[in-house]
Amino acid sequence: MATIPSTQKFHTVSAEVDTENRGSETANSRREVFTMQDIVDTAGAGIPSIFEEGSFPGSGQETSTQRVGSSNEANKPYATVSGGESNTAEGFHATVGGGKGNLASNTTNPGGSTVGGGVDNISSGLSSTVAGGNNNDATGSRSAVGGGIGNTASGSSSGVFGGNSNSATGQSAFIGGGTQNDADSDYSTIIGGDNNDTLTFNNSHLIGSNLESDRADCTFVENLSIKSIPTSATGLPSGSIWSNAGVLNIVP
Repeated sequence: MATIPSTQKFHTVSAEVDTENRGSETANSRREVFTMQDIVDTAGAGIPSIFEEGSFPGSGQETSTQRVGSSNEANKPYATVSGGESNTAEGFHATVGGGKGNLASNTTNPGGSTVGGGVDNISSGLSSTVAGGNNNDATGSRSAVGGGIGNTASGSSSGVFGGNSNSATGQSAFIGGGTQNDADSDYSTIIGGDNNDTLTFNNSHLIGSNLESDRADCTFVENLSIKSIPTSATGLPSGSIWSNAGVLNIVP
């Protein structure tokens, strides 16, 4: 195998062209002929940041991958790794933008799982996304984790924007941030805070810290303070709160 020095310049010609050097002995001594196979062999010898494109036999259609960086793998149709180190895009139409040790792995066509960057993130749900952060998992279909550390979005259409050790396991559940929050029920929300849990109560919503849902279709708030309360019921819809000389009233 010929290893091509990094300072060499290239002029390409077709295989039929005679490439015999006809210059002086001194000039000829500074010339060398390389083939495309030499370029491939040189790249395989350890040059990082190489672009690759390939096909998948037996797929029945033209497919390709793109790989850049060090020790990256893109091994499914239309999968892409744009950079970084030790990243893998092994799902259909999967993408890893960069970072280290990330995995975009949904193998169900059309796939579409994405990891933008970060370290040791996994996006394995259909059309799921992890934007960045560290040790985050988006395993539910159409789920997303924005960033943070150790967050999981495993419910379908669930999301965790950020924070630390948060888990959205319910369908369409959402956690904005905070620490150690669990949105286990469907259509539930935790804005942030610490150590909140919606348990099994669907459509429950928590605002504060150390809260647990105890019924469905309800919002739980820690130490609620209401500002600018209306002092008249005039024009208010049913269910509205207003203050009658300091006494709270609900419009029937």
